[in-house]
Amino acid sequence: MNMSIYDLIVNAFTAEANRTNQNRRTRLREVRKVGQNIESKGGKIQHWDQILDELETALVHDYDTKRDSFGYKETAKRLKQVISEVTGH
Repeated sequence: MNMSIYDLIVNAFTAEANRTNQNRRTRLREVRKVGQNIESKGGKIQHWDQILDELETALVHDYDTKRDSFGYKETAKRLKQVISEVTGH
């Protein structure tokens, strides 16, 4: 099976992310770290800055905007949605 670089980002984040709930800043840092690791191995992630900007906006709870705690599965789901919106994948 041929995985896209975006699938690799989501899978790597899911594997490497802290399993306890974390605040938005920590989750964004974890996603950035995954992207840096992939790019350091020679992969170029198109639209990466836009994906990170959109993810920051997406990591808000609709029912309570002051709540700043996100699970890794929830973050991975939102990361997938943002990638899909930005890239059309």
